[in-house]
Amino acid sequence: MLADIARFFPATVGLATAATLLGVLLGVPAGVLAAVHRDRWPDHLVRVLGLVGYPVPVFWLGLMGLVLFYTKLGWVEGPGRLGVAFEDLLEPTTGLLLDAALAGEWEIFANALAHLILPASILGCFSLAYISRTTRSFMLAELRLEYVTIARVKGVPEWRVVWRHALGSCLVPLVTVAALSYGSLLESALLTETVFAWPGLGRYITESLFDADTNMVLGGTIVVGCVFIGLDLFSDLLYRLLDPEART
Repeated sequence: MLADIARFFPATVGLATAATLLGVLLGVPAGVLAAVHRDRWPDHLVRVLGLVGYPVPVFWLGLMGLVLFYTKLGWVEGPGRLGVAFEDLLEPTTGLLLDAALAGEWEIFANALAHLILPASILGCFSLAYISRTTRSFMLAELRLEYVTIARVKGVPEWRVVWRHALGSCLVPLVTVAALSYGSLLESALLTETVFAWPGLGRYITESLFDADTNMVLGGTIVVGCVFIGLDLFSDLLYRLLDPEART
């Protein structure tokens, strides 16, 4: 059982990590811009995208992505984690991208990256919607505070007020949001892994459930639970680095 988990879990970690990075790198700036331009078109656009990101079924979004970007346009690779021509050329241990880079197998790295882009983008839509809406709420509350008004009166540049002072104060709660989003993606990657034939932990647990293999299901569930606990602990440790009050 442990050998199976060690074989399937890195695929899910790689997919969820890429989706979370996409959600953070795009969601945080989008939420900041929405808060700064409140009730104007950037705000409306971010809010609409945030609302659409939740109800759209991931399996439908994944199928449409495959039809458009793989079948019609040919911009990305199709289902699976690696092309058939590259299978068994590299034994994955920590993840295909990292293993290929360390081994200097750049052709395998490019092929694995091309397979990762579409499923990570589909899964990242949910992280993007959640993080952008949460960032907007935090920033709106922060921009109303007195120290922001005082900084503007003193002539501090607007970009510094927004991106350094206001966003800097929001980093602590955003760490928790990003950690919980990452844990949720690890847990909810099942449909994405099914649509894209991704050999991850979610698909492994589902197949074990259909095979009535209780030990495998319990083992995979315990791993996901431990990841949630570890992410919560990691976010608490980051508080000490980001919040001076926590260090004192």
